[in-house]
Order: sequence, then structure tokens, then C-alpha cells
Amino acid sequence: LKDELVDIQCQIDAKENQYEYYKKSFPSYYEYLKFVKWLNTSKESYFPKLELKYFSNDHRGVFAKTKIYKDEAILRVPYNKLITLEIARESTIGLQIINNGLGLLSPKHCFLSAYLLQEKANKDSKWKEYLIIKVILTFLIV
Repeated sequence: LKDELVDIQCQIDAKENQYEYYKKSFPSYYEYLKFVKWLNTSKESYFPKLELKYFSNDHRGVFAKTKIYKDEAILRVPYNKLITLEIARESTIGLQIINNGLGLLSPKHCFLSAYLLQEKANKDSKWKEYLIIKVILTFLIV
């Protein structure tokens, strides 16, 4: 695991070295770097065979760096980096939805959407780096 964490840190360092070049053409590159650092702050994130790539403000992707085998674990995201339905339901907006007895057609999506909007409006949100990249990476929403 230590080697994988070093590899992730090397990816972050390489991306920081590219920052001067990219910041002229892609204003949101800095936010992308902050997101990658945020994802790895706990040092529990694990994605040694994956690389997050930044192409432009509207084009990012996750790519395999090496062959991936059947049943191989290729991604680990610590629980504290996941936005779950439970977190959304227990939030201020989630409790307001529950307490007002709203009849929602798609409750799971409504709770998560309302929570994301609430957190996006909160400048001190713990999800700030996640939300600021302006793209919802679905592998982080459970």
C-alpha cells in the first residue's frame, strides 16, 4: 500500500508541475488539482492502476494505467470521502424534507440532489473541493 500511495503522490506532484502550463488555457485546472489532493488527504484513497486525467474545463476522465484483471480491486475511497444517502437524509435539508412529509417521486435522488445543492451553497463545506470541479464524479456518490 505504501508504494501505491507514493505513486498517487507522484501523480499529484507531476500534475502540479504542469500547473503553470495548464493554468493559462484551463482556468479550472487548479480546482482539479485541489480535488485530487482532497481525495488523497487521508492517504486511504487507493487507485494505483487508475489515473485521473484533465484535458480541458469540460473534459476529464479516469483511465487505466495498466491491465486490470477480473475481480481485481482497483479503487478504494474512504468512507469519509463518500456522499451517501444516509448523510443526505441526516443533513439539515434532508431533515426538512422528512419533517415536511414531502411525497417525492424519486426520494434517493431528491435527497442527494438537495444535499449537494445545500453543500454547494456552503462556502465552508467539507465537500468544497469535490463540488468546485463542477462535475459530479459518479464513482464518489453511493
